[in-house]
Amino acid sequence: MVPATLNSRLPDVKFLIVDDLEENLFAFERSLHRDGLQLITARSGPAALEALLVHDFSLAIIDVEMPTMDGVELAELMRGTERTRHVPIIFVTAGSREHQRLFRGYEAGAVDFLYKPIEPVVLRNKAETFFELSRQKQQLGRQLELLREQQRRMQPLLDEVAQQASQLRRQNEDLVLANQTLQNQARLLEQSNDELAAAQLECRRAQEVAEATNRAKDEFLANVSHEIRTPMNAIVGMTELVLDTPLSEGQRQSLQTVRSAAGNLLGTINDLLDFSKIEAGKLELDPTPFSLRAAVGETLRALAMRAHRKGLELICDVHPSVPDAIVGDAGRLGQVLLNLVGNAIKFTETGEIVVEITTIPGAFGGDEHLGFSVCDTGIGIAPDKQDRIFHAFEQEDMSTTRKYGGTGLGLTISARLIELMGGTISVRSDAGRGSTFTFTVRFDRQLGGKDRRASRSVLHRGLRVLVVVDNATHRRILDSWLREWEMEPTTLANDAVVGALEAARAAGRPFELALLDACSPDVDLSLAATIRDASELSTIRIVLLMSGDRAGEADQDRQLGINAHLLKPVLQHELFETIVRVLRLPPNEIVTGTVAPAAPVDRGIRSEGVTPLRVLVAEDNEFNSQLLELLLVGRGHHVRLAKTGRETLRLVEADPYDLLLLDVHMPELDGFGVIHAIREREQDTGSRLPVVAVTARSRKEDRQRCLEAGMDDFLLKPINAMDLWAAIDRVGSRV
Repeated sequence: MVPATLNSRLPDVKFLIVDDLEENLFAFERSLHRDGLQLITARSGPAALEALLVHDFSLAIIDVEMPTMDGVELAELMRGTERTRHVPIIFVTAGSREHQRLFRGYEAGAVDFLYKPIEPVVLRNKAETFFELSRQKQQLGRQLELLREQQRRMQPLLDEVAQQASQLRRQNEDLVLANQTLQNQARLLEQSNDELAAAQLECRRAQEVAEATNRAKDEFLANVSHEIRTPMNAIVGMTELVLDTPLSEGQRQSLQTVRSAAGNLLGTINDLLDFSKIEAGKLELDPTPFSLRAAVGETLRALAMRAHRKGLELICDVHPSVPDAIVGDAGRLGQVLLNLVGNAIKFTETGEIVVEITTIPGAFGGDEHLGFSVCDTGIGIAPDKQDRIFHAFEQEDMSTTRKYGGTGLGLTISARLIELMGGTISVRSDAGRGSTFTFTVRFDRQLGGKDRRASRSVLHRGLRVLVVVDNATHRRILDSWLREWEMEPTTLANDAVVGALEAARAAGRPFELALLDACSPDVDLSLAATIRDASELSTIRIVLLMSGDRAGEADQDRQLGINAHLLKPVLQHELFETIVRVLRLPPNEIVTGTVAPAAPVDRGIRSEGVTPLRVLVAEDNEFNSQLLELLLVGRGHHVRLAKTGRETLRLVEADPYDLLLLDVHMPELDGFGVIHAIREREQDTGSRLPVVAVTARSRKEDRQRCLEAGMDDFLLKPINAMDLWAAIDRVGSRV
């Protein structure tokens, strides 16, 4: 065997990485890759023990949370074995930083903790320290090997001590010098250990400060949300109540402005809270089965009136290949669309906004990769300013903020939500030429879900349809839908419509259906009258495409023989269903139940058919208690008010109630103390009082805490009357 020398290459330093997730192992390998370092990975505790029997490791980086055998159990086994007892251990965890968890980890032999998400720089710095320590240990071992080799070579010379005394003295001096070198290196190693311990202590202190800062920030935002939402509850609620009374037009407009401004303020609060959750890495998705077309339609309908008030055409085109029954977070998808389409409406003065949804080629497995685009004809964005719009609190420039308002958080939050949903977002735009925002989202397929996609019908093949719409994009989309169903559309703006009708009749191929856009400036109801007045055209079914409520024109529409109404933006499956229904009825009969503008909002402040309940309202804010009392009494319920937690308990013990609306933040005794006392008392009585938590804190953990404390439901301020009635209905089985 060739003896080792100081200049020969040292063996690789070996680190053990233990994590049950492949992507985490890949991230560690990418961050720690360097010459002279060999990374051995294991996806479980047993696999790590096998590696420990084969390799000598200088450091073990172990994930605490693993199935079968967690990191602490693995560390305890390592410390109980002589071979692995002295291997340094760094724990990696995304869990709690409580002292008990830390104590258990250090008791198991940990020298440090890393918290997810891990900063690559911190990881590399810690690993570098142990790498250098291992290298120094190898150097010392190499030198010890050289010393032993020298001693072995000297052994034959010991028989000739007398003859080689001078040589022995020189070798002895070499040994003394080597020993001094070892002592110096030992002192350096001890000094390095002291410095490492000091660095670890400083790191722990910095982590504690950062954690305390994050907790303080979260609590501050929650308190601010509570302090704003509490008075907003009274403002919005009282405004809604007054809007349900007889008012002059000026009074109604003023109150609607108040309601709109309050809604904008609540939107800003929600944006700030969402942004805070995103920054803290606490925002989670809530995937559920849903209908894509229904969710998109509901979202766009909420924005339709804003678009049409500005004279804008809002168009939706969901390609036929796009599946409808999918699994995902419909609420967050709606939030993204509300932001992008809302921005398009805000920054567009004339023209159109087109929302297009397509499938992305290359999707595999059970996933559906969908592409969304929102295209407008608005003010556009200069290329050199497009990156800024996705940064928090920034818009294209300050003049945009002054003119159009907004916090600059909407696109930032949308981009983060899209990233959470497995997609990306981008923008194509030029100043003054409109913008197109494109994003992708990954969904799961819904097994056995009802698909709302329109299907072909042989009965309607060759159906001759006249489409009168002034917007060219809308005409093109309607034309493609009708042709996909094998119908024969003729699309016009408004010029030569009568001539087209006559020409079709003269050719013996009269139109059987007419789609008329009531929002087109060049289209009026005289065209419908012309069709109905001509006996040879009177069999045509007429569907009116509308942007808003035509309740005042119901009699006129009936006289003109309008067979059905469709609310814009027109959705493909709704158009198909409406065509099928109108063709089944006589020409002059009106289809009931077609998609039309929503009826005036019923806020549920009626007592007909409602069982009166005895309701205890525990609320310390005078305005909010008055609002709840007005709503409940108007509904026919009997109400008693309590202003403190202790007063609430006294009233519950004195009289029976059917329901308790409990404000979480009460003086003297908060809502959690109240519910604890009530549930404890009920263990003796055997009864159970339904309790609905009322709070201005909107975090998911706040809701979970209320339910775990024993409350039956959760209401967020500002309280909407319909939400209140729904909550009462949900707990009604216990009343």
